[in-house]
Amino acid sequence: MDCNSQYFILNNEIKNKSEFDEKYIFDGKSVYEVIKVKEGVPIFLEDHMDRVLLTLKLNKLDLFISIDEIIIKLKKLISVNNITNGNIKFILNYNNDDKNFITYFIKHSYPSKQQYIEGVDTILYYAERKDPNSKIIDMGLRKAVNAEIRKNDVYEALLVNKENFITEGSRSNIFFILEDKIITPPVKSVLPGVTRKWIFNICKELSLDIIEREVSVAELENFKGIFMTGTSPDALPIRKVNKMKFNSSNEKNMKKIMKKFNENTEKYIKKRS
Repeated sequence: MDCNSQYFILNNEIKNKSEFDEKYIFDGKSVYEVIKVKEGVPIFLEDHMDRVLLTLKLNKLDLFISIDEIIIKLKKLISVNNITNGNIKFILNYNNDDKNFITYFIKHSYPSKQQYIEGVDTILYYAERKDPNSKIIDMGLRKAVNAEIRKNDVYEALLVNKENFITEGSRSNIFFILEDKIITPPVKSVLPGVTRKWIFNICKELSLDIIEREVSVAELENFKGIFMTGTSPDALPIRKVNKMKFNSSNEKNMKKIMKKFNENTEKYIKKRS
């Protein structure tokens, strides 16, 4: 069961979770977004809506519900479930002529305070997403990566393509720290993450050079730190990639970025509360 709230919304109806049907997720093609809700506010909502529009455009799919309607339904979902902190998933499902909108709270797992202090362990996983710029459900890849994450008891898997370049995490974007430069794989090769976008802005605020370029596995030992970004982890230091260790959480620019990200998130919440 993917639905983790008492109520979900299907098109224009509020339904009990007992009526939840996964056909609206897995049948046909599903475009989706996951949004963190903090203190009752959907975080970086506008950027998530922009990414939905990008995914639809790339896949030549029509928007059968307005962005304003989606936002209204997300806020209604928060209200009817009386949930102030968690992750919301919404899906635009295209199954031949049948089109449906569904939104619900999903089970979330946020990093612990200790993981932010120490960093987390990751592995390299040799695989590529078919269309990295699109937020399309790909259950085959998701299941395979999750199995390796569980097998190795790590937080995340970093995807490596056929050219031996690290592209992104299985559910995150990846950044590498080299002195006062922040390096990240080019957007053509990755999902244009919402948190990734905010990190770009933060680096500009902090006068840190941010460079988009390919990063090979062989380069890993040159970096002072590595971190991942995403809806659930925010900006999270990585302490290990396979057996290679990094002191990412104590790197000066990592600390600055995490601090500024938290400040900007709080400003966003206050402005919309």
